[in-house]
Amino acid sequence: MRSTLVLLGLLICDSRPNNNRGSRVESHSGSTRHKPAGRLTAGAAGSETAVQEIRAVLARQQAAWNRGDVRAFLDDYLRDESTVFVSGGKVTRGHAQVLENYLRRYPTRDRMGSLTFSTIEVTPLCADAASVLGRWKLARPAGSGGDVGGVFTLVFRKTASGWKIVADHTS
Repeated sequence: MRSTLVLLGLLICDSRPNNNRGSRVESHSGSTRHKPAGRLTAGAAGSETAVQEIRAVLARQQAAWNRGDVRAFLDDYLRDESTVFVSGGKVTRGHAQVLENYLRRYPTRDRMGSLTFSTIEVTPLCADAASVLGRWKLARPAGSGGDVGGVFTLVFRKTASGWKIVADHTS
């Protein structure tokens, strides 16, 4: 599924003018490694800014979740019918439906628990798209489902209002 979401990100890049694909990858430890670049390489400063901005989105999401604010958590998803969320073998399309599902699945603070993101890898794909691979964990009381966790892959697109998640595969 990660390759499918990265392909989606590359399609975003190809559908935009000046599609500069980057080759820089930053891991959660801050180390940098390089992958083969596409047609053009984005400037290092632009890639670094994108990585920092996307990391800020994830920090904002984690903080929103941990204060019990599902709506604020989903503010960083593109408010569009094209937004896609994949989890548990189900595909959900559209921001409104994703929000509805989150509100139904996490109706209380105990059900939400405390969210932690880790091992985050941000890969700029071009000037206005990036993929993110990471781990998530919810620490919850046993009566509210207990601790759960897994991995996620996100595709971000830069919009006029900042970086937004356009595709999320969480398992």
